[in-house]
Amino acid sequence: MTDNRSSILRNGLVSLFHDDPRLAFDLCAQSGGPVISPKLKIRSERTDFVDPADPTKIHRTDIVFVAYTKRAGLRVAVAGLALEVLVEIDPARPLGWEVYPEGIQRRHGCLGRVVIISPDPAVRSWAHEQQQLHKDLRLGSLPPS
Repeated sequence: MTDNRSSILRNGLVSLFHDDPRLAFDLCAQSGGPVISPKLKIRSERTDFVDPADPTKIHRTDIVFVAYTKRAGLRVAVAGLALEVLVEIDPARPLGWEVYPEGIQRRHGCLGRVVIISPDPAVRSWAHEQQQLHKDLRLGSLPPS
């Protein structure tokens, strides 16, 4: 795929999830992630995370969504997702996948997960391989086929 077409496709997918954040949680639930109540409010949050192993390194994911509830009048985070939209294999991306769940938990006080979104079966297969290599990651991706 040409760079321009890849960029248009990637930007379209990012826009799709920004327009419908609940879709991200629904896809996450399909890959074993948390099922959230339709009553919860979902907010888009900061996408930059400092790498605890190297504080000079910043990792940025495409989208971070956090689902909130109200308890005693206070907003409380109950689940967070870092979405990575990939239209091609990017060996640099898994480095951030280890940082995002911990960063979400530290920043928002809730369990964080990474969800890989790709229209390409080869990219989804690669993401599954990465998941198998890093079983401690809270990583979800749709099946390769």
